Amino acid sequence: MENKIQELTDKIYREGVEKGNEEAQRLVSEAQAQAEKLIEDAKKQAESILAEAKKSADELNENTKSELKLFAGQAVNALKTEVANLLTNQTVEETVKGFTADKEFLYKFILALAEKWSANEPIEISVKDADSLKKYFTAKAKALLDKGVTINQVNGMKMLFSISPADGSYKVNFGEADFEKYMDQSAFRQWWKKYDEDNKELRCQFCKELGVMDYDEDSLIMKYSSEGLENLLNVIPADTDKIKEILRAKKITVANAAIMYNSHEGISLQKATNTVSVSFLGSFIFELNPTGTTASTAGLKYMTWIGHTDKNETEFMEYFNQEQYLKELEAYESGQSKKRPNPEHRCQFCKDLGIKFYYPEFLRIKIDETCTMNSVQLIQSVIMDNNVLDCWVEKSLNRNGLNNASNNCTFCYIPNGFRDKKKNQKVFILKENMKGHLGIPKKYVEEIADYNGLRYLSTFEWE
Repeated sequence: MENKIQELTDKIYREGVEKGNEEAQRLVSEAQAQAEKLIEDAKKQAESILAEAKKSADELNENTKSELKLFAGQAVNALKTEVANLLTNQTVEETVKGFTADKEFLYKFILALAEKWSANEPIEISVKDADSLKKYFTAKAKALLDKGVTINQVNGMKMLFSISPADGSYKVNFGEADFEKYMDQSAFRQWWKKYDEDNKELRCQFCKELGVMDYDEDSLIMKYSSEGLENLLNVIPADTDKIKEILRAKKITVANAAIMYNSHEGISLQKATNTVSVSFLGSFIFELNPTGTTASTAGLKYMTWIGHTDKNETEFMEYFNQEQYLKELEAYESGQSKKRPNPEHRCQFCKDLGIKFYYPEFLRIKIDETCTMNSVQLIQSVIMDNNVLDCWVEKSLNRNGLNNASNNCTFCYIPNGFRDKKKNQKVFILKENMKGHLGIPKKYVEEIADYNGLRYLSTFEWE
């Protein structure tokens, strides 16, 4: 009996121990599994935290860069505004002929800038004539020199002067070089040539302000004059009196740069008003000799032909006879006819140039019946612009082998005699001897050997 009890007790004990061991093992296994899961979850959470932290850091980095960029842009704009305000408050109301024409005015202007910018930090001024400017500062504002304003001599400067802080963190240039940079779209052109796509960031500042991608350089005249506003007016191809009225209305008395652009070449009048660095004056219809004005002929294109003709005037003028085509054009535009004018009815001159019709007021013809003029005199008799120099004409004649004693006839046409959308004609004759030496424009016609018995010489233009 006792043995059975002992046996049963041992059995119960063994089974209990085994079950306990199994349960313990199960609990250990579960605990281990849970621990591994916790570790895995912790790793995942840690990775997630790290990823989120990295993302936040990247975002912070980008935001910081953007904010810095924005701040830098704002700082530059603020500087530009400060310069503009300084110009308006200190100098614009004074009548001057130009910076370099009046050193007293130029130095006064530099002094005004130095007083403003040296208030917070020492600055350096770079000019062509440092000794002269130092003498002026010594006499007028020695305290600025004592305060830390430094004047340096810089030879070969294209600008009038530049101002920068002593640490060289930025530089502000005043003069022609900076104006050219304002219009420089070479970086944009290179990008477009390489990738065949636009790049807003590489646009020139002029295009950025206008809100356009680029401009047509063939349609632009850009002039810089260190002699001031009065001299600048002489090279603006528009009614001088009208421009003066606008300048007075806008209270502009100081200027040393001008930009002229054909209004039909992608820049609307609305966009033109967006410029900040330059003031938009308006759009002007150009005339060769406006009554009572001193309009310039800068930018006019004088297309010239020269040679020998045995034709009389009536026979020679038949080449330019566009009467039939103009009648058809008038009938169509007035609604009298629904039939478009036949391009084959154009005069031969228009066919050769690739235009629909020409403006007779811009066509000049000379037949030297007495044979008393040389080739240069003959051409100048139809160009009628003293700014087109004899040496230019003679050089072109010699280069093209057309400086012949037998020449007795020439004619000249001015395709851009009008500078408005409706009347300006873009004509470019691609000469055979110039192929490979210049960029081919968007629109052109091939040179032919015979233009009513004459040869095409060149297109003369001054800016």
